[in-house]
Amino acid sequence: MPFNIKAIENGKYVLVEHHGFVTVTELEEGRSSAKKLLTEKNWSKVLFDVTGMTNNLSIINIYHLTKSHQHVFDVLDRIGLLVSPIPERKQNSRFIENIAANRGVNLKVFFDAEQARSWLIDIGDSKSRNELIKFLAVVFEPFLPALVVSRTQGT
Repeated sequence: MPFNIKAIENGKYVLVEHHGFVTVTELEEGRSSAKKLLTEKNWSKVLFDVTGMTNNLSIINIYHLTKSHQHVFDVLDRIGLLVSPIPERKQNSRFIENIAANRGVNLKVFFDAEQARSWLIDIGDSKSRNELIKFLAVVFEPFLPALVVSRTQGT
């Protein structure tokens, strides 16, 4: 198994570290293990550290893997992705964030471990709360007209 998983109790998040040559199936297994641990702990934050991966995924694999997060994680889950600051991975980071955001997944890519941990842990500050409110507003905006109509009609 080319990944380690552990619960970071002081930050209340799950850390998944991938290393070596990693397949999409192994990334999905790490993701499933992380979601299982999040559920057991009743937490909502996970950090995937792929800085130890020795291979690069194809753009189509990146797309499908990121797209499928919407079927695994809840809208309030916070996902950090820590990648090596090499040019190819830097180019893919914006693509990954856009795919996730378009599917209502709260995911952010980082090149610095400390920034990633701070973002995960710092959910309580007003800036993070405002980010979350804006994120939720974008996710639920298409449903607002239907909610308003149903409330005024008494259903």
